[in-house]
Amino acid sequence: MKTFSWIPEPEPRQKEYLKEVISEYLDISHSDIKPCCIGAMFIEVIITGPLKNMYQCLVKCSCGKKLLGFTYDGSESEVVKSERPTEDKTDV
Repeated sequence: MKTFSWIPEPEPRQKEYLKEVISEYLDISHSDIKPCCIGAMFIEVIITGPLKNMYQCLVKCSCGKKLLGFTYDGSESEVVKSERPTEDKTDV
C-alpha cells in the first residue's frame, strides 16, 4: 500500500494522474523497494517549478527510513534523477 502526501495540494485530477504515474514508476523500475516495517510506504510529493510541473518525491517506510528519492519532470513525462540512500558501513 502507498500513502501520498502533497506540498502543496494539487487539484484532484492532477493528484490522481500523479498517483498513477508515480505508482507505475515504482512498480516497474523499483519493484524491489519494500518497507522495512509492517505498513504502508509513504510518498511525499513536493510540487515545484515556475509552471508547477516538477515533482520531487521521497519514498519512506512507516518508521521514517528513506527508501528512494526521485524527481519527475511532468513537462517531459520522465524521471530525471533517482537515488537510493547509501548504507552506512561504519562500525560502532
